[in-house]
Formats: sequence, structure tokens, C-alpha cells
Amino acid sequence: MPEVPDVRRRPLRSEGPVPGDVVLRWGPRTVGVLTRGSRALRGRELHPAERALRDALPLARRPDFTVGRQAARAALAAVGRAGPVLRSGPLPLFPAGVRGSLSHCAGRVGAALVSRDPAVAAVGIDVERVGRLSELGIRRALNEGELARLPPGGAERARQATIVFGAKESLYKAATTLLPGGRWRPEPADMDIGVAGDGTLRVSLGGAGLGPGLAFTGRVRRVGPYVVTYVLVTWHPGVQPGNFST
Repeated sequence: MPEVPDVRRRPLRSEGPVPGDVVLRWGPRTVGVLTRGSRALRGRELHPAERALRDALPLARRPDFTVGRQAARAALAAVGRAGPVLRSGPLPLFPAGVRGSLSHCAGRVGAALVSRDPAVAAVGIDVERVGRLSELGIRRALNEGELARLPPGGAERARQATIVFGAKESLYKAATTLLPGGRWRPEPADMDIGVAGDGTLRVSLGGAGLGPGLAFTGRVRRVGPYVVTYVLVTWHPGVQPGNFST
């Protein structure tokens, strides 16, 4: 697997509304934000409806919820929209006309990807700290072909496995927002993930595609010890955008 672009060495535009945010811009209407919350995070900046959702959670889950909404607020502002981001069952519910996805991981790190592009049917984002996956977790998440492409051991194996795992998480998130009840459950062998030298994800879904007229595109970036993967589900040119259902 090629070296993945590292945002520490590839300056990004710093138009994020919160100082210190990493902004991952994918066209004028699609923006991702990676942000880190402080240990003193109390959620004072949350919308009252978001605060009510947070306060209903167990104490241990509240920091993750808050930093995810922090990232969402910054991403929405970058595309000219405002929250709140509520919930529809287990899924985040973004404002009308916005496709969005959230992620968080250890270290009070949150990520959000939003799009107002009418050609985008759904988005997914995932942030993972390299080294979090155990060897057993790697073998459960990756198919035989993906495992065969990994180095035999060491830090590079952990990095590449994290990329593939994160890409699959992003794909699941995007797909489940399109299908009623989140019924997209492909077998591991149906999903094969690779990365091009520019950080573009190569995705093969075999028989697990979402249906005619839709395609996946994705990217991966390293930010310090973290790997961020983000994907778009887009309508093929000439296909009338609409709601996909099975």
C-alpha cells in the first residue's frame, strides 16, 4: 500500500471556524472537519436540543457526543449552514438538505463530514488512532486479499490495517443512511479496499453494491497519530438524484 498523504506535510486551507480544526475540503459544498476537544469540555457551545440529547447519555459517553457535535458545527458553518444535529434512531440527523456523518475516537477527537452537493446521495467518515486494532480485530475486519497485502508485522502493518478498517466503517455509515433500517450487510469478501498514492480509496464491492446509478468515492489522510477516511456516495452523471431504497 502506498504512503498516505499526511496533512502535517500537505498544508490544508485553514478556513475552519474553530481555531485548530483540520479542514478537509472536497469541493465547495463538501467539507470534513477533524477537531480535538479539551478535558474541560462541557458542551456549553451545543444547541439546546443537542444538550438535551447529551444529558440523556451516560456520563462516559458525553465527551464523545460533544466533540462530534463540535466537529459538525464547524463543518456545517464551512458550507454555510447551522445545526442542530439531532438523532434519528442510532443515526445523526442533519439539517434538511445536508448529508452528514460523524465519528470520534480516544483522545476526545471528533470528525464530521457534510455535503450540500445535490450529486451526493450520502457521506461517511471515520477517525481511528493507529495501533488501536488488535491482531484478532485485524483478522476479523479484513478479507483474505486485504490481509495478504499487509506487511507481516510492525507499525506499517498497523497503519495499513487501520486505513482499511476505517474505510469500511465509512462505507457502512454512508450506505446505512440510504437503506431503510440499515440493511446493508455485505460479507467481508465482498468488500475490497486499496489506496492509491494520492490517498484516494480504491473500493471494490463485488455483489454488495447499493444499486444502479450510485457509486462510491473515498479518500484517506493521516493527521498525527490518527487516520481519517471519508467517502461519498454519488449519483452517476445522467442519473436523476433521488432516494434509493430496496
